[in-house]
Amino acid sequence: MAKIQIPGLVIKRRGQRTHHYWQPSATLKAAGWTSVVLGSDPRAAQRAAELQNDKVAQWRAGGAKPRTVKKFIKGGTVDQLVDRFMRDRFPQLRTTTQKTYRSSLKIIQRWAGVEQVAHIDRTRVRKLRDVLLKADKNGEVKINRAAGTMRVLKTLFEFAIDNGFLPEESRNPAANQNMPTPPPRDQIWSPAAMDLITAAAIDAGQPGLALALHLAREVGQREHDLLKLLLSQWIEIPRHKLNPEDFDRLAELDGAGRPTVWGIRLRQGKTRVWVEVPVAGETRRLMDAAAAQARETGSLIMLQEMAIPTEFRDYTQLHRQIAAELKDSGVMPTQPAIDAIARDRLVPRAWTLTRFQRAVADIRATAADQARAQGDEDLATEIEDLQFRDLRRTAVVWLGELGIEDHLIASITGHKLDHTRKILETYMPRTTKMAGRAIALRNERSTVTPIAGGQEKKA
Repeated sequence: MAKIQIPGLVIKRRGQRTHHYWQPSATLKAAGWTSVVLGSDPRAAQRAAELQNDKVAQWRAGGAKPRTVKKFIKGGTVDQLVDRFMRDRFPQLRTTTQKTYRSSLKIIQRWAGVEQVAHIDRTRVRKLRDVLLKADKNGEVKINRAAGTMRVLKTLFEFAIDNGFLPEESRNPAANQNMPTPPPRDQIWSPAAMDLITAAAIDAGQPGLALALHLAREVGQREHDLLKLLLSQWIEIPRHKLNPEDFDRLAELDGAGRPTVWGIRLRQGKTRVWVEVPVAGETRRLMDAAAAQARETGSLIMLQEMAIPTEFRDYTQLHRQIAAELKDSGVMPTQPAIDAIARDRLVPRAWTLTRFQRAVADIRATAADQARAQGDEDLATEIEDLQFRDLRRTAVVWLGELGIEDHLIASITGHKLDHTRKILETYMPRTTKMAGRAIALRNERSTVTPIAGGQEKKA
């Protein structure tokens, strides 16, 4: 005889007696449905459980409901809300923002994907917040992940209210949840760290990575914008677009002996305005080399990764092949010789963001090891704490330390002028160099000269 399966029907045996209950699922319980005692008669319990399930079906169809049960909104689960959000809002978001949102949305769906949006209240959101703020097994609180998830959840519920998942007068349950604010990063790439990491990139046969480091520090652009930089954006800047004295300062002789200024044509992310940003010195030479390589390989992309040929599975296989070739030619296959030949055999290809981030991590680790080998533990520790995104902050600090005005900094980084000072509060932590410059300028410009005894006199 087939076993009868009735949703919600639970049988418990206590001693010689059998008790029957109807128990709601987690979703129904969240909506306000409660357990019902059905007695000990199996047939009567089955009929009562089926009757209770009929009430649930009526509720889901928009019919009658118990007084304590919330109204059912058809098609209003969190999973469905996320699907709609990704369909309607994602095309409007930047690629990196989409990646960040996906990570947070996965957490939200694991938390309450099958739940009705209408059943998510402030208490449940507060519990999620508390879980996100718990320390992991290493005692670390991932506050940035927690803050990011709560921020996305708030945006998601704003979307729910605007798109009919919740009544228009609804209060956003994720708003004002008293999330601690993650401390802003204030790491700055020192010249010593920059030089060592850049040299490590060059030694590894990755001039495109070294160039990305230079550009991030000098023009303050984000990594995904740099990786999409096109050959057509590397242009000669006409003299009339610059102040005469600035053109003369920036000009370098080209192959024909003409004084020229070259730069990158950027569409600033915040203002969407096209700006040509001049590039000079070593960075211009790296850009010229990258442009020549792009033209030679027919690539539209400026910054390229030097990768192993496709016929090799990994570097180990390539190195074994080179070692065998050296042996066959009667040459001792030393590691320096193998590395040098391997670098010459690398072929250019466009970076992906993931491969680029891994390459930065590898080069950073190499540079830290080199610093330790040189006996500089402080520099090694500094390098290990750096991230590529810190170069954007470094660019602003560098310009700020040189006394460059906010509106000129904004012309490079691309922020609106009225937001520049706010952003600089985050991007430009105060440094000893800045304090020293302030005192030096005060002493130069002040008309008051301190004298012994704490008195002052006019100069």
